[in-house]
Amino acid sequence: MRQSHKTILLWLLLILMFVSIYQLFTGPSKAADEKIAFGSFMQEVQNNPAHIKKVTIKGEHWKGEYNDGHKFTTIGPATGPSLRKSDAFAAVPSDRPDLFTAKIVELLGDPTHCNGLGERGRALYERSYNWPTVISRLEALLEPNSPQ
Repeated sequence: MRQSHKTILLWLLLILMFVSIYQLFTGPSKAADEKIAFGSFMQEVQNNPAHIKKVTIKGEHWKGEYNDGHKFTTIGPATGPSLRKSDAFAAVPSDRPDLFTAKIVELLGDPTHCNGLGERGRALYERSYNWPTVISRLEALLEPNSPQ
């Protein structure tokens, strides 16, 4: 191997070593965002808005940062656990059309239960999902020094 090749190789190894040491002491330049379901994010806003430092809306994904510096990006549909676990939700597995038909027949055969689902769904919507409620939660999050 020629001396010039050895010198270049030595310099490349030194640069690689210095970059490795620098990253060791400074940490990664950009931590990966935590991916959280949109419904879970809305649940956090509802339960503990002070835990979230900032939020940026970029298209259908919302990016944000917690007070401890960890970053997150919302993913998935807005139907979160608060709706699925409520008493205003009737569902069947999406791959079972026979159960879907049976659920429709069941609801049509029990108007009291069907109306109760509707009333509880409306109350849940008014309490958690209508635009004035969502906007007030987001404004409290986005405005600095706002009362929580």
